[in-house]
Amino acid sequence: MVGRRNLDRLILTGIIGLAVWTIIVGRLFAVQVVASKEWESKAQEQHRKVESIKSLRGVIYGRDGEAMAKNSVALDFWTTKRSIQNIERVDSIFADVLGFDRGYIKRRVSNSKGNWLYLARHVDLSNGQTLKQLEADSVFSIPIYDRIYPYGQTAGQILGFVDIDGKGMEGIELFYNSYLEGENGERFVIADAAGRPYRVYQLGGKPSIPGASVHLTIDPDLQQIVESELAAGVESFGADNGMAVFLKPSTGEILAMACYPDYDPNNPGGSDAYSRKIRQITDIYEPGSTFKAITFSALIENKAFSLEETVDCEQGKWVFYRDTIHDAESHGLITARQVLQHSSNIGTIKLAQRLSPEILYSNARSFGFGSPTGVDLPGEVVGMLHRPELWSRMTTAAFPMGHEVAVTAMQMAAAYAAIANRGVLMQPYLVKSVIDPSGRTIRERTPTKVRRVLDEENAELLCTLLQEVVDSGTGVKAQIEGLSVAGKTGTSHKVKETVRGYDDNKYISSFVGFAPVESPQIVGVVVIDNPSKGPHWGGWTGAPVWKNIVNKAFAMGIISPEIEVKAPIIPESNFVVVPDVRRMSASQAIEILNFRGLKPDTAGGGYVIGQSPLPGRMVAPLSEVKLVLKPAETKGGGQVEIPDVIGMPLRDAILEMAQANVKFRIVGSGTVIQQDPKPGNLIDRNDLCLLKCEIEKSLSAR
Repeated sequence: MVGRRNLDRLILTGIIGLAVWTIIVGRLFAVQVVASKEWESKAQEQHRKVESIKSLRGVIYGRDGEAMAKNSVALDFWTTKRSIQNIERVDSIFADVLGFDRGYIKRRVSNSKGNWLYLARHVDLSNGQTLKQLEADSVFSIPIYDRIYPYGQTAGQILGFVDIDGKGMEGIELFYNSYLEGENGERFVIADAAGRPYRVYQLGGKPSIPGASVHLTIDPDLQQIVESELAAGVESFGADNGMAVFLKPSTGEILAMACYPDYDPNNPGGSDAYSRKIRQITDIYEPGSTFKAITFSALIENKAFSLEETVDCEQGKWVFYRDTIHDAESHGLITARQVLQHSSNIGTIKLAQRLSPEILYSNARSFGFGSPTGVDLPGEVVGMLHRPELWSRMTTAAFPMGHEVAVTAMQMAAAYAAIANRGVLMQPYLVKSVIDPSGRTIRERTPTKVRRVLDEENAELLCTLLQEVVDSGTGVKAQIEGLSVAGKTGTSHKVKETVRGYDDNKYISSFVGFAPVESPQIVGVVVIDNPSKGPHWGGWTGAPVWKNIVNKAFAMGIISPEIEVKAPIIPESNFVVVPDVRRMSASQAIEILNFRGLKPDTAGGGYVIGQSPLPGRMVAPLSEVKLVLKPAETKGGGQVEIPDVIGMPLRDAILEMAQANVKFRIVGSGTVIQQDPKPGNLIDRNDLCLLKCEIEKSLSAR
């Protein structure tokens, strides 16, 4: 009986064993034969990975081939959580070589959610060679490129910088990123089960393609002069900040532009957002008396006065409508040419009353105010130029002397360049050419005429009047021995920060000028924000800074008193740069497009929410630009509803207010943090809404 049981057990065990072996053999057959390709593929996926080969970023060159942004080889160090060994030793060596805190590498590995992780990035080759001893502990390196800026802070805001992955973040690095970045390649790496690479091969991969080089119009020598003199001026006058831009008037080439305070693009993390802004195109200000040249251009063009006629300047005090207009100096009867020479507000207003608001507005629009210049930099705003139907009675007095209009420094430089260029407005630009690694020019820029804004003879006359301002008027501190200079001073009150109205004790002081008058080679704007030491007038602040800059440029041979042979200009008929009219009212967009020689394609009213072609595209004159509109709500009783712009960047807020037909004043720059009255309120169309703005401190406190 017992023997029978043992036999049954033996048979059962044999059957079970046979079944198990059958399953194992079947599974092996399925894996090794039936699904062999699938499992082989999975094994390759685990052991083989694609590694990116970083492309070499293109070099940014100055006007004469100076490398202003280039690359150096560096190393990124990485590991995997499963493979790293002797972590105490690894942590200690990284701390000794790179200055990390003890325990930093241990925490980084421990806290990593994935298996693969970076330990340190952009390590210079000297330190990298020391860290390479850790390969035995499964710490590996990848060669990459560091972006370096040999001139340090020079042209920092223009150049911009790149992030840790080599992507352009601001300035030229951002605007031309698609050209500069090139195309990454790839290679295959075979790794063991722990992720340690043991063979690298190119089969099936692709090489990286270097980026194109960008050649600027910037003269590094002049750029350094502008930055140095601007900084000295801001500090000397106890000002909050300053900015400057210098162009070649016959071509529109930007020779130098600077803001102070500035920053070093080699260390963008050590700066705040305000120091990195290209404020010449992002910040607007009331130009004050520098705008009188634009007013006088309209008077000359419309033959509304004679130079020697006398104007009663009321001894510097005159009641207009409900306000009292003041002059800085008391004058009685003076000639019309002396009105500009001595910058009389009263005289300018009296002469400007001979022109209609429509003529004054159209003339300013023709010079480029109220629309982007199209300069090849990110973040340009359009400024503020209200249409005549939005003017109040006081606007007819304020506008001619540079109030109730807001401009960028770039717009003002371009406008004076048009005067210096005998009435021809040129488009300002920063990049002369883009050249690929093979030496082929893939983008080339030559001087582009926007339009004629003044008859040549009238422009010559205005140049003479502006020279008299420097020779014997408010601009005498801009005089340079051996060089004829023309220009205009300007001083305007700043808007109060918390309530409506102007601050009686804070000013924007500026000077705009060009030289030599006979054959202008340089035009420049210097803006000093809120000087607190000494006289605050533009003639005492902006003018001497401008003089110091141009005098040094003259002494170094950057400019010459000789007659210049002008570069060839692309005729108006060759192409037109499509402006950005999105979020503008339909009527404003149509007007800007017509000014640019383009045909707007739209129906109805409202404001623009889309356009084709996109802004920045170059098209033939009279090309059609299709506008997508959204109807705007209208209110009765001559009132307008205030839109909600809190949290918007200032550029977007300006466009939003403009399309809602709401007049406004701006305090500060950056992002709108407060508005008064509040959104949704109805106000009279002639009342103002105060927009208070603040710069977002994105990296560190200022």
